[in-house]
Amino acid sequence: MMPNFAEFLYKLGNLHDCKINTFDWQPAKGIIRFDIDDLYFNYEGLPQYIGVTPGYILLNGVHFVDININEQEGVLKIQDFSVQDEGSNLLSATISFWPSGTIRVVFCDAAFPNFPLP
Repeated sequence: MMPNFAEFLYKLGNLHDCKINTFDWQPAKGIIRFDIDDLYFNYEGLPQYIGVTPGYILLNGVHFVDININEQEGVLKIQDFSVQDEGSNLLSATISFWPSGTIRVVFCDAAFPNFPLP
């Protein structure tokens, strides 16, 4: 498993309450990109909150995508973004949304911002 990616998500509260501005799936390139309004939003109102910090998550080598989203109003608000080791050099991400919906992706690796974490 990619410990840096898992640690990144964990230290940002699995991106709870973060809003996705853009969801870009490019099947021919095998990538999915999530552009997020404020990666630190989970900490808003707490001393660890450093202010609005836009960012992205790029999943590379996408092998499988399952999207189950119905009637979202406005923005996609993350309930939980978790990653699991699938073995055979594959990872899976499950992104659940509030009030409902999920995206599950099986992929090879991830790119994400490199900045100080709380």
